[in-house]
Amino acid sequence: MRLLNVLEEIFIPQKVIEEAGCIILPLKNIKIIFINETEIKETKEILKEFILHPGELHALHLARKLNVLFLTDDLEARDAAISQNIEVHGTLGVVILAYKRGLIDKEEAKKSIQQLYWNSSLFLTPFIVEEALRLLE
Repeated sequence: MRLLNVLEEIFIPQKVIEEAGCIILPLKNIKIIFINETEIKETKEILKEFILHPGELHALHLARKLNVLFLTDDLEARDAAISQNIEVHGTLGVVILAYKRGLIDKEEAKKSIQQLYWNSSLFLTPFIVEEALRLLE
């Protein structure tokens, strides 16, 4: 979770918290944002070709509205973000960014990437892992 400190501000829609059913750790850079259903209508219409959960729609709406980075490891949500020219990164991108900004050293970054490959439910191919490791050079 400390890797999230690499980002100055993290905006999380209330809908994401509700869907995940989790409590957010008290990091100073996290802001929970409520978005009402009226506000989200335009985003739903624009992204109707994508199969997205309500939390993903709310997060994409917020990324569009605030012109901020969108974090997701969901391929459909990533494609939706790209279709709207929203900069998108996943967990690997956060690890690489944390390394490049000096929050973690190269060995910790490599270990994190390898653990994501072997121990997480993320769909990572050997090629993607090799590319991520190459970006640490």
